[in-house]
Amino acid sequence: MRAWYAASLALLIGACDPGNGEFTPEDAGGVGPGGITYDDIGTICTYDPANPMQHPSNTCPKSGMTCVIATRDGLYREYGDFLYEAIPLFSRFRPDGKDEGICSMASMPGMPPPACPYGTAIVMLSSGHHICMRLCDTSANCARDGYVCDYPFMDGSSYNPETGAVAPLGLQLCVPGCQTDLPYCMRTFHSQLGFHVYDGDLYGWRQCNTVSGLCEDVVARGAGYVGSQCVRSEHCQDNLLCIGGWLFGAQEEHGFCARYCNPDRNLQAPDNGCELGQGCEYFLNIAYCFPDCSAMQCGGANQVCNYADEGAAGLLPGQEWQRPHCIQCELSSLECGAPTDAGVGTDSAVGVDAGSPD
Repeated sequence: MRAWYAASLALLIGACDPGNGEFTPEDAGGVGPGGITYDDIGTICTYDPANPMQHPSNTCPKSGMTCVIATRDGLYREYGDFLYEAIPLFSRFRPDGKDEGICSMASMPGMPPPACPYGTAIVMLSSGHHICMRLCDTSANCARDGYVCDYPFMDGSSYNPETGAVAPLGLQLCVPGCQTDLPYCMRTFHSQLGFHVYDGDLYGWRQCNTVSGLCEDVVARGAGYVGSQCVRSEHCQDNLLCIGGWLFGAQEEHGFCARYCNPDRNLQAPDNGCELGQGCEYFLNIAYCFPDCSAMQCGGANQVCNYADEGAAGLLPGQEWQRPHCIQCELSSLECGAPTDAGVGTDSAVGVDAGSPD
């Protein structure tokens, strides 16, 4: 299975440990420049939109540390891709309106990586920055509320460009606990052809366990078809991903099942990966199948026949929808009745700053 989507997401991993490539608590020693230790990496830094000129790096515990963060208002978003790196790797959006990042050591694009302390890993982001992230073997190592120990990457060195096969990378890092399947459970990797979102996860092979905050393999499937409401990918049929309502300002139960597809406008179903009666359209810089409207009518719960709102769908120039489809009402520009809590997609136009496909 060849990956159709290759974004400018860069993830180059190097472990700053004694050399075995696996973390143990004994590796968490060592001191970096300025006395920065393993215990300092990953501590909380905050951004308050009420005081936007107060740089969040000033909230880090030691001199020489940088707040690696992406803020909802877009004022600080220089580190990596907003959707596929910043959210699943180092940013959290608090209900009180403040945003959290991680205090780390960072190098500017084009410069050598920082001298990360033992027990951490060097991660190169798509922006060209290198940052230090905590290695771990349990979530207790993360020592921070809302963070868990998970496997966020695939092993790019194993990638076979002929078949698309790639193996998971057995590197556990402290990352924000997941809230939805997309983007938290989308593993990424770097190959000789570029940087990729793993297509198996785009087909819904992993999902978010909101109790543990960890991503897990989907072991059972439901009856949800393309466009059907869902909360997790297990509610959808085989090879469908549940796109959570959180991403476009909807209630979580207003997520929908979608099939990853090839957005080449010269291809039609089934050559683009969709079935007859579906169209392939962009959503958050990746393309999915959406049900066609039958006589401008839709039978699914909370569905309307309309084009997706560009802000809620995170559409880049050239990604405008070709025709209307049956979509969840909050994804459209039509009235949906009672207002819902605004999600990341509604206020911040998730995907607008995302790297475009190669």
